[in-house]
Amino acid sequence: MSVSQFSERSTRRWAKRLGLPIAGMWSHGNYVFDFVVPADGGHRHGAVDAKTDAVTWRQAPAHYPACRRLFPDDPAVAARPHAGQ
Repeated sequence: MSVSQFSERSTRRWAKRLGLPIAGMWSHGNYVFDFVVPADGGHRHGAVDAKTDAVTWRQAPAHYPACRRLFPDDPAVAARPHAGQ
């Protein structure tokens, strides 16, 4: 299953809907979407259920290749494997 990154417009719409500073968002083809937010000098991964707006936070995520672009100074990006690689 491929991963699709949301457009900037869709990402802004979800950020407003959830009240979170979402920097990037992805879909795996189902109704649970992954996202990243800035946090403590780095970033944090989460997921949202599009049916209920329930947010969960990932404890040990695989980073998306876009994490390096969105958060170039985050040491966790270089230290962890990337999704799909």
